[in-house]
Amino acid sequence: MTSQRYEACMVLSGVGDALGYKNASWEFCRSDWRVSDDTVMHIATAEALLTEWSDSDQLYSSIALKYLESMKDMDGRAPGITCSRKVHMLDPHKKVWTNWLSVSIESGRMSHHHPTGYLGSLAVALFVSYSVQKRPLREWGAGLLHILDTAKQYIIEHSPQRDHKEHMDNWTYFEQHWKDYLALRQLTRGRRMPCLKTTT
Repeated sequence: MTSQRYEACMVLSGVGDALGYKNASWEFCRSDWRVSDDTVMHIATAEALLTEWSDSDQLYSSIALKYLESMKDMDGRAPGITCSRKVHMLDPHKKVWTNWLSVSIESGRMSHHHPTGYLGSLAVALFVSYSVQKRPLREWGAGLLHILDTAKQYIIEHSPQRDHKEHMDNWTYFEQHWKDYLALRQLTRGRRMPCLKTTT
């Protein structure tokens, strides 16, 4: 059952991406319905998690190798210039991860060294975890808001001092938009199901 939940998360993520990518018409016009570069890298992350590894250093190495390999499958897709450059700079032998929160953040930071990128990685990992744990959907949004403080402390402790201001300035953007969304859907306290209607 757990493996089915993981599989469902992957499939639904890919379907949502393909729909959002809309046949590439919002980025680059193409004739076939395909997933974007995001799902290619999402699959690479999943493949790395399924390899044999015993600690976070080995997992980092596996993800780095899978990301480098994923760059060969970008024909007709639109990976960002910065993302591609960051991936090609990855060193599979580097040792950087210290705990499982860091795995979700750093796997995003490998290609997107910006809060709106790597916090998205944290959100996906957290929500998949909640799904597998069968945690009530009403708690997910508030759960992410709660863990952001821990994530912020991690970034402060594991980023060069010169980068702190940039991270924190953009952190506020992500955090405030998430708070606004939770308030709009009446999910801030995590005690009720999402409100699908908005009032004007």
